[in-house]
Amino acid sequence: MADGSDEVIRDYTPDPNATWRNGRPDYFLVNRTFFDHRSLEHEVGSLEAVVSKLIKNWAVEAHHVADVHLWKTMDISKFQAALNGACPFLAQQMSDLGSCNLFLGQTREYNCRIHSFETAQKIFRTAFPMGFAWECLEVFSGPPTVVFKWRHFGKYTGVFTDKSGKKYKGNGKMLSIVGMCIAKVNAELLISGLDVYYNPDSWEAFACAHE
Repeated sequence: MADGSDEVIRDYTPDPNATWRNGRPDYFLVNRTFFDHRSLEHEVGSLEAVVSKLIKNWAVEAHHVADVHLWKTMDISKFQAALNGACPFLAQQMSDLGSCNLFLGQTREYNCRIHSFETAQKIFRTAFPMGFAWECLEVFSGPPTVVFKWRHFGKYTGVFTDKSGKKYKGNGKMLSIVGMCIAKVNAELLISGLDVYYNPDSWEAFACAHE
């Protein structure tokens, strides 16, 4: 998982007994997007740098290691996550359905109920072939309750397919989505809760505006 830079932005090492869902992940393209278009560069050791690496490591695990019992970034006995204050989901649900489905849900043009983990991943990788990067913008409180502002971003150069099968060709512009998160962590920085807040319709309005 080379980061494409001397700066180490994730350092996830799987459990020795873990296997990757679809082979070892390659972060070359999304790292290029991150380094080329991030809005901030955090000082080493800052809360923002610590949270950034924590969430990037979490994302590696959530996306690429299926067995929740071998997850190292989360306390699966307590883990819960929720979008915009809705009913929380547990670790196994996130592994089964995928964070793309759970952190997007039902919108006007996307139906999480018809997508599996794999088909959801395909939808967004096709729309953003250069990757959809993530950065921590600001941390408002440290552990054990970490409140932070984040940004997801990437160039819309691919094709998005809505729930009816209609395809929307990207125009190459940068899509940026900003949100908040309240993360619960223990003394070992294992995540036990993620409450994510943002407007899921913001990316959809952008993606479906261009044909």
